[in-house]
Amino acid sequence: MFAINSTNEEKVLISLNPTTAAGNPAQVDGAPVWNVTSGDCTLEVAADGLSCFLISGAADVINTVEVTADAD
Repeated sequence: MFAINSTNEEKVLISLNPTTAAGNPAQVDGAPVWNVTSGDCTLEVAADGLSCFLISGAADVINTVEVTADAD
């Protein structure tokens, strides 16, 4: 989960780079699921689920986004 403070004119690219505890790339089983838990924004999620654009809806709002993935 992470928070982004944004204005009403921002479109922010967020990407997921899953790694193992040792820092090596980790395979993701299925597409990650993105969810806005608070704030005023929408998400445009990429087909593979590894990135999304956060599009802010209101000025000076802290948007909190959660992403869930099953990495092997």
